Amino acid sequence: MVFADEVLAYDPYKSAMHIKSQWSEKSGTGSTTRSRSDIICLVANLTDENYHMISTKEIEMMER
Repeated sequence: MVFADEVLAYDPYKSAMHIKSQWSEKSGTGSTTRSRSDIICLVANLTDENYHMISTKEIEMMER
């Protein structure tokens, strides 16, 4: 069995070239990333601005 994995990344502060150098494809928006995702890995410092940055609504946008 062969699996073709695609790694999408969304970071408003990183360029597409930087993300591609990390073996990823830059997604245009966070919602595009979620709608095309089977798995989400959220990596962020906990701040007042990003507290609760993902909720049930965003999880429901993911592929089943």
